[in-house]
Amino acid sequence: MKHCYTLLIALTALSLFSCTKDYTGAHLRDEFDESRTKADSICHKGDCAFEDGKDKKAAKAYDLLVERHPTHVDAPESVYKAGQCWENVSDPRKAFDSYQTYITTYRNGEHYQAALDRQSEIAFGAANGSLQDSFLGLKSEPDYSEVISLLTKLRDNAPASDLAARAQFAMGTYSEGKEKARESTEAYFELVDTYPQHKLAPEANLRAGKILAGITKDGNQNSSNLKKAKDTMKDLIQQYPNSTQAKEAQTLLSEVDGLDVQRTYEIAEFYEKKGNTSSAKYYYEEVLEKAQEGSHYHKLAQERAKVL
Repeated sequence: MKHCYTLLIALTALSLFSCTKDYTGAHLRDEFDESRTKADSICHKGDCAFEDGKDKKAAKAYDLLVERHPTHVDAPESVYKAGQCWENVSDPRKAFDSYQTYITTYRNGEHYQAALDRQSEIAFGAANGSLQDSFLGLKSEPDYSEVISLLTKLRDNAPASDLAARAQFAMGTYSEGKEKARESTEAYFELVDTYPQHKLAPEANLRAGKILAGITKDGNQNSSNLKKAKDTMKDLIQQYPNSTQAKEAQTLLSEVDGLDVQRTYEIAEFYEKKGNTSSAKYYYEEVLEKAQEGSHYHKLAQERAKVL
């Protein structure tokens, strides 16, 4: 009797477990069907809008589809079409984001390279000013940080590639055009460090040296950067001896040396006028060490040092 009672309890428990399992399976199937129905509905709205030429409405639907249902069979194609639609309504920033979603979500998708190519067009266009009239829907150029963000994402999407190096170089040239010396030299140096064999590396190195020397614009020189500029030119000559940039660097190195001597002499003059004879003499003697004997500043420093 006791064994029968135990068997009855076990059978009851198994029955309940089986019912629960069946119920759970059915419940999951219902949720799946409901999710698929919603996804199909969003996709259908996007397709209808696309066929009617309502690109903005279509783009929003396609982006929503991949956001909520990224595994839907039509999601990859839809988000790529979203990028195209955003471009059609002159909103390259949103187009870039849709292409970015495709690239990061569907790396093996058939439109991967095409999405990357469109991103390149948008990012480089933003940097060189060709998208100025339509960027973000405004009749003005995009913010500096926006352009750098686009170029950074483009670079990171294709690391160790020609595209990545060109995106890095574009960061340097764009920052240089905005007169952001620190940001541009950092971008150029990063290109040289990360892609030393790329054809743009010598030019990036040369531009960084020029910026540090302060001779790219109106002749302003920062004495604190002259040594780094000289080191940059020397590195360029050593690392890329047969490049045209190395030849130019050799000429510029002589100019930088001259700037260094001039700055040192001006510092000596400053201390002399302030009555600080010991400091003035120290810098005049430094000029004598740096300047070529018989040169203009060598003669001047020699004369002032004797007087002091």
